[in-house]
Amino acid sequence: MTTNVKRLTSKQLLALESLLAGNTITNAATGAGVTRQALHNWLNDASFKAELDAAQRQSVQAAVRKLAALLDRSVVEVARLIVGGEDEGVRLRAALAVPAMLRDLREHGDLAEQVAALETALRESDK
Repeated sequence: MTTNVKRLTSKQLLALESLLAGNTITNAATGAGVTRQALHNWLNDASFKAELDAAQRQSVQAAVRKLAALLDRSVVEVARLIVGGEDEGVRLRAALAVPAMLRDLREHGDLAEQVAALETALRESDK
């Protein structure tokens, strides 16, 4: 998590962690020892919202890194199925997966480049 100018309280941190774990607002509030209304108020607070958004981005980035680490294995397995799979249906599905995988990878790369360009433009406009 990032450190904001306004530090979060221990109850806010508990609620944030609970929300990140996928709990409902009701369960997150209960786990943090606050009312649902208090948590709703925090969700409208800029510091809490910024901390939650940053933590969610970090979670997504960590998941992307884990998936990327498995990509080579996935490609090897698809290639193995295409070449050596005994079931014709399995070979066909594996072969059909390759173009979709390639398209998705290209789209991801394109989006990453666009986001990087937007971030650069935003930093330049802030100067």
